[in-house]
Amino acid sequence: MDSTQWMEVAQAGATALVAAMATDAWTTVRSTAARLVGANTDERSAPELNWLEERRHDLAALPADDRAVAVAALREQVAGVLLARLIDHPERAELVERIIAATGSATPVTAVTQHATADRGGRVFQAGRDGTFLGREP
Repeated sequence: MDSTQWMEVAQAGATALVAAMATDAWTTVRSTAARLVGANTDERSAPELNWLEERRHDLAALPADDRAVAVAALREQVAGVLLARLIDHPERAELVERIIAATGSATPVTAVTQHATADRGGRVFQAGRDGTFLGREP
């Protein structure tokens, strides 16, 4: 697999993992997550799993209005962790598949169509990822 494909696998895994963290599905995928993110495959020596547990508790403590932003940020962080693990241990991709299957998460979207319209002389800026543009051109 090339780096783009590994990134897609990591993002799909992060989406499924963070979704599980926010629900009772976490108990189902926890041990698989430990093997996936751990420096080795021994669940007891996975400080990364402790990090995931702490983030899970942080999410649960947030008010519902703040949770969506936190979930999105956590998903990006987890994707980074998964990408590093998958590059070092490609055989762990099967663990990502198990987590996705256990959570019922869909496969990642590989094609996106964007449409935007500007009026009154305005300009449209589109990006392939989330973006925030503040201010106005003089």
